[in-house]
Amino acid sequence: MRILALDTALAACSAAIWCAGRVAARRRDERGQAHAEALLPMIAGVLKEAGIGYRDLDALAVTIGPGSFTGLRIGLATARGLSLALGKPIIGVGTLEAVAEMAPFDGSVLAVLDARRGEVYAQIFGPMHQPLSAPQALTAAAAAAAVAAAPPGGVVIGSGAARVWPFI
Repeated sequence: MRILALDTALAACSAAIWCAGRVAARRRDERGQAHAEALLPMIAGVLKEAGIGYRDLDALAVTIGPGSFTGLRIGLATARGLSLALGKPIIGVGTLEAVAEMAPFDGSVLAVLDARRGEVYAQIFGPMHQPLSAPQALTAAAAAAAVAAAPPGGVVIGSGAARVWPFI
């Protein structure tokens, strides 16, 4: 299966090709803004690096939030346009789900992203990264309280972790 994965939910803009059970190519640009300018050249670059064309794709994956409204809109519109042009399905991936998948073990995970303005986006995941809560915008103190309610022995992961730690 060949999947083009796009992430424009936060400050970084990224594209990757998943092929034959591994990441065949990836590009990431920490630009903060201007995802629209970077995304299509980035897609062309990962396709070239992976040695495949648009028609060789089986599906597209894109982050669906939470995250920056403008960033999400750019990623979703790009994925939708490619999906319609190629006749390929889109797989929506929650931003916090993607962060939780990076956790190094299968215990409980609090995935936390900095939402700015004193808040974080947070979601709790249990063993095998199963969601135990819905994604929420919370204060750092409220996210820390969610950690206390999670199964013991978990980790806090993501760009908002430093905001939560002082309250744990």
